[in-house]
Amino acid sequence: MTVRDSTQRHHMTKWLWLALIPAIAFAGARPYNMRKDPVYIDVHPDRIIVMPEKIEIAESELTVPQNNFECLLEQVASVRNSRYVLLILRPGSEILQHQLRQTIRKYDVDIGVDVWEEGREFSPIELMGIYEMGTADPPKPDPLEHIRMYPVTVEKDRIIFDNDKIVVTREELQIPGNPFETLVDRFEANGGNPYIFPYPINSPLVDDLWNVMRKRAPQMVSNYLAKNATVITPTPIEANTEEKRPVVFECRHNQLFFIRLEQPQATDPETQGYSFDSPREETDEKWFGSQLTELDPDTQYIWFKVRPDSFDIFRKARKVVWDYKLESTCELLGPNDPIQIESKIITDPQFNHTNEIPTKP
Repeated sequence: MTVRDSTQRHHMTKWLWLALIPAIAFAGARPYNMRKDPVYIDVHPDRIIVMPEKIEIAESELTVPQNNFECLLEQVASVRNSRYVLLILRPGSEILQHQLRQTIRKYDVDIGVDVWEEGREFSPIELMGIYEMGTADPPKPDPLEHIRMYPVTVEKDRIIFDNDKIVVTREELQIPGNPFETLVDRFEANGGNPYIFPYPINSPLVDDLWNVMRKRAPQMVSNYLAKNATVITPTPIEANTEEKRPVVFECRHNQLFFIRLEQPQATDPETQGYSFDSPREETDEKWFGSQLTELDPDTQYIWFKVRPDSFDIFRKARKVVWDYKLESTCELLGPNDPIQIESKIITDPQFNHTNEIPTKP
């Protein structure tokens, strides 16, 4: 490696590290969110894009040793307890997805897989809305969007009002009517807006500040919790498939088909799959819900085979799977790609589709 290559790699390492900053910077501010946060990789047929920084890496670069994608994975591996890689697959990226999976596994990093329409701008906010609702409908506006944050730096023996550069010592905080109490009262009188954000939260003084805010500013505390306590929603981290048996569904023509793992059996060429409008309506009495209720989450998981014309039914079905507390994974297939399960390849789309209920092993 030349000096120039080494310098470029150093700068790229710092650049890619920016993709990790949001979760690290706000980890302390979201104590109620115990899930891992994703590093988004937008996967196109000929390139990947690290989001939201929009760092592009060409497919041809991915085979070069110590390429920028591997550099990013090294950084993710260093914070694997809080981060994982989420591949956002576009139509046409069916082959590249497998190459990326193999590379990611070398770094012992959790991986998730999702799908996204061609030509549609990727948005993490939209994606979270899909996870919560099971549809790609536009997310509802944030009712607390107007609520602002007022940062307060907390040191060992003093606090600093960042915006106003006011310093209050630990001794002064013990005096009634001190500047911090005055600030709390003023913001509470304005409906708790802005809310005070003390950081870092592990400072010894933070508990004292919180006690003051709880007593004097309940609305401010409510605004703080609403803005900073992320709702725990399912995330598409791939299922732990060790010693588990897959239950496979194909998403095709925006319908669900159950795929047999044993020898394929011919079905009527005009066989119709299953579809539904809302995840909330899929109960134990409905076809898909009745199949899921028969499964054992300790020994089985759902494996979705998704065609480009069936993202909508996949999202709805995955939401139902999550509601049934089952693990799942997905694989993007081309319109005419054969279905491959381990060493078995199913090439005829008229075979192996059924609506029979798979039972517990």
